[in-house]
Amino acid sequence: MNSRTLLLFALIQLGCHRPVPEDLVEEGEEEALPDLPCGGADLQTDNQNCGECGLECLIQFENTPYAAGACQAGECGPHYWTYISVDMTFPETCDDVCASFTNEGVSCTDSGCSLAGYVCGAFDFGCELYMGGDPELEITTCDEIIELPVLDPGAVPVLACCCE
Repeated sequence: MNSRTLLLFALIQLGCHRPVPEDLVEEGEEEALPDLPCGGADLQTDNQNCGECGLECLIQFENTPYAAGACQAGECGPHYWTYISVDMTFPETCDDVCASFTNEGVSCTDSGCSLAGYVCGAFDFGCELYMGGDPELEITTCDEIIELPVLDPGAVPVLACCCE
């Protein structure tokens, strides 16, 4: 063999028999998982571990288009605060409803829930949103003037606004 052929043969052999790096896991062994908080939960979006392990967010109307309270950026989202009208009148806007909870220091938000608010007719156990029903009125902005919709006879009007 000439020297070029011998050199080519040697290079091919070296390329085919590279040493295995020590940090590679041998076949049949499981690679150790890194020690992640809360079993690897995403603390920014996990409703069971929101911002920290074990901090669970209370979700309203879970698995419906009106869900509220989910973990967003490591904090539990806002909820619908309910205003029940026995005399068939409401505050003028959701801004007014949220501001009426002055001891809580809350305000309305247009973007924290799927709606800024809604009106529904409640019977025995509240609105049917829990069972997949729709509100009689959807409120899209906190400053929208609320007009009481026509409700079924016997229904108590319930106004809920997204407050944080």
